Amino acid sequence: ITIFTECFYYKEEKWYYAGTYRAFRMDGLTTQEWELLSIKTTQALIKEPLAGGKSVSPQNTYETGQLHAVGAL
Repeated sequence: ITIFTECFYYKEEKWYYAGTYRAFRMDGLTTQEWELLSIKTTQALIKEPLAGGKSVSPQNTYETGQLHAVGAL
């Protein structure tokens, strides 16, 4: 089932439209599906949970990506 959702973000006391995105559950993402995601998508999925995406070393980002790719996370 493909679910699309409208996304917005709040910045400086204003709401902005971010677009329509396909929603999915990370729990249900297989390693094969992970490999099909774009680099931009996988980097966002890895960096955001790691310290809110702030002050994350490239090594930590790389290692987390590798763990996701093999299904360890």
